[in-house]
Amino acid sequence: MKKVLLAIEDYNELLQSETALKKTGFDCISLQNDVAIPERVMAYNPDVVVMTAVGKRINGHKLVPRLRAMKPAPEIVLIVSKKTLNINLNGVAASLDAPVQPLVLLEVLSSLLDLDEETVLHKYESARAGENNAPVVDILENFRRCTRSLETKEKSSARAARYKKIATASELPPFRGFTRQQVQEQIKEFRADEGEETKRIDDERRMFALILAQKFRK
Repeated sequence: MKKVLLAIEDYNELLQSETALKKTGFDCISLQNDVAIPERVMAYNPDVVVMTAVGKRINGHKLVPRLRAMKPAPEIVLIVSKKTLNINLNGVAASLDAPVQPLVLLEVLSSLLDLDEETVLHKYESARAGENNAPVVDILENFRRCTRSLETKEKSSARAARYKKIATASELPPFRGFTRQQVQEQIKEFRADEGEETKRIDDERRMFALILAQKFRK
């Protein structure tokens, strides 16, 4: 079982992160100040330490050299905000934007610890679904489907722009052997198809948003 030490100043972020890790099989302990971090790392020997980079009670960036000098040295992940983007990240394995999102944290830990990312995320989804008595939904597949839909919509928009340019020309010349009337009819047919396609894509995006909302709702 992989061990993670969490030293996150924001209590809600700490609680969400700890819950996500325990649901997916990690062993973890949590701290809310940096006084005891070196001693706890020596005693607990975690594989990864996740710390707030700069805060009132936790200044993880100052502890990086000391933790990296330990034998064995844990991997270090710092949580940075917009105000702390310019801090020194030497010796840091990865950085996360605040506030920490559980899925992003799990993805980073999976990469650092050489775990199968989809397996870890599926464990988390299964645990969440069990709490809500809902069927397990594959978030990764929904995300891929939404991405494909957005790409399709972009291509459709590009086609629509080309047709619009033809339709609004002051003098519409024959277009690759077609008469003006034939081009106008083609534009009307395309617009009808485009409307149905856009409605379908928008429905898929709304469904995806609802799924994410259900997954992250406390």
